[in-house]
Amino acid sequence: MGKETLVMFLGVWVAVQSFLGFPIAWDMVILAVLGTALLCLGIILRHEALVRLRKRVIPETPGDRTSTTIGNEERNEVSRG
Repeated sequence: MGKETLVMFLGVWVAVQSFLGFPIAWDMVILAVLGTALLCLGIILRHEALVRLRKRVIPETPGDRTSTTIGNEERNEVSRG
């Protein structure tokens, strides 16, 4: 199960939690655990998205049309020969 799927599953669980008939004390604990899990998953997914964005290299000059996925080290090696 992917992280995105887990976020959706936990969100549905939070939405139906109040209709499941658990005692109020259990509801509070379960919702606190689910909220913490959603928060942690959100932070992890945000971090992964930022890492993916940082891997993309913006061309150094406007006329440079090399692939945006090539890193600076690889670009230097390609230009050397």
